[in-house]
Formats: sequence, C-alpha cells, structure tokens
Amino acid sequence: MSVFQSRTIDDAKRIVTQLAIGAHLTEWEGSASPFWQYATLTVGEHSFRVGVSSGGVISFNGDPFTPTKRVMCVTYKAARSSLAERIARNVIASRTIGQLAHAH
Repeated sequence: MSVFQSRTIDDAKRIVTQLAIGAHLTEWEGSASPFWQYATLTVGEHSFRVGVSSGGVISFNGDPFTPTKRVMCVTYKAARSSLAERIARNVIASRTIGQLAHAH
C-alpha cells in the first residue's frame, strides 16, 4: 500500500476528517492568510486548533510537524502520530499538575 501524501487543502481536510472519526471537528473557517483554513478538533477532553494549507500541510496548534521526530504532517501517518503525541503530552501534563496540587 502506498503512502498517500497530501498536496492540496482538500487532501489535508480528508486526512483530518479521517482522524476525527469518533471525535468532534468544527466547521472549517478562513483565516487572515488565504492559504490556511482552521477548525477545532476535540478528542475526549483534549482540543486542538487544526490548520490545513493550500499545499496540503496539516498543523496542530500552529505546529506543522510531529513533536518528537519533527516530520511534516502531510500524510495520515504523520498527522495521526502528531495528534497522538500531543494527546499523550496533555495527559502527562495534567497528571503532573494534579500531583503537584495534591502535594500542597
């Protein structure tokens, strides 16, 4: 199976729509830049501002790369990895905050 690489804004939206199965995705909105559109993706209690560009790039909270390997999000695999890492970081951060609150 070949890896589909996003090359247009519609390709990027299709990938985000696939990622949003079982989650909530708001309607796409324009931005100050004619090359980007944005929506909010909510997975459980985690919300992310998702951007898609006219060149097919997907960004999460303004970052178009996976957090760890810094791979550009232009494939389903990279976008899924980026989203999963961000959710994991949020969970770890919320646990740390909860532990600090209990320590005081």
